[in-house]
Amino acid sequence: MATTVLEYSALERTSKNRHLPSPPGFSSVVTTNKGKEAASKANAMTPKEKADRNEELKAKRAWDLATSPAKQLPMQMMMVYFSGGGVQIFSMGMVAMLLASPFKAFAGMNEGELGYIARE
Repeated sequence: MATTVLEYSALERTSKNRHLPSPPGFSSVVTTNKGKEAASKANAMTPKEKADRNEELKAKRAWDLATSPAKQLPMQMMMVYFSGGGVQIFSMGMVAMLLASPFKAFAGMNEGELGYIARE
């Protein structure tokens, strides 16, 4: 069985794009210890900073959860618009979904917020 070996180092010398500048923010230094550096940064934080960071993340996630039904509304309205105005099962299903989704979001509000309430 014959195997083909590609030699990529030869391509670098003959490439017509080798004189192009690097993109903004590009670093030619290869770091293999990104995970270790991130872990050392997290360990360097004080417990108060960690708690503040966690509270900030919880507040952001809770706000995202609270605004998600409002973000779904424009998409649902577009779906109803494109489903047509005729009396068909598809358009009636879209209207039912549009009318039921705010009530479902309101009914599921307490379950979603339980993860963000401070435990004492």
